Amino acid sequence: MNYFRLLILSAFITFTSCTKKKPDPTPSIATTTTTGTTSSTSGSTNSGTTSGATTSSGTTTGSTTSSETNTASFNDGTNTTVASVIQAEKNANTGHITISMIKIANQFPTTFISVNSPTGIGTYKDDQSTNTYGQIKYSSTDTYTTDFNVVGTCTINVTELTNSKVAGNFTFTGKNSSSATKTVTGSFNCPYTTK
Repeated sequence: MNYFRLLILSAFITFTSCTKKKPDPTPSIATTTTTGTTSSTSGSTNSGTTSGATTSSGTTTGSTTSSETNTASFNDGTNTTVASVIQAEKNANTGHITISMIKIANQFPTTFISVNSPTGIGTYKDDQSTNTYGQIKYSSTDTYTTDFNVVGTCTINVTELTNSKVAGNFTFTGKNSSSATKTVTGSFNCPYTTK
């Protein structure tokens, strides 16, 4: 019986010493793919000596929005919302520009402002035009809108206006169907299309 135990023990030791341990897997490391551009600028030649500078820059691939050319945000007195979807359109017939600032696609809150036929930088008010207004929507049935027939509650300051871009800030007090009010402030800096 001891002979049998010794035989099994020696076989076990031989088996375990000859078995190679598999190496632990290499941990995966998150990588960021980048693309870059390199440009060089040569300087002037002076007495046979050339001076120059080389610069390089890289950008991370993916979907990004330039913070300088397509931004909008609004505050309803409770929360500040940075819009992730910004759409601006100029009506080719009337000339007024409507800007939609949406929290996230198909989600509320959403704010709309419209400027009646802006001709340049300046202040535009809803008590001066039916096409200048502000609106905030919390759902398809909960909407607060300015009323141009009441003392002006919407002021839109256009600080930049080109043939394809509009920027500025706004404030308005909207009223819902129950006569509750919301005061909304915000800013925008975005391109627009003409349709």
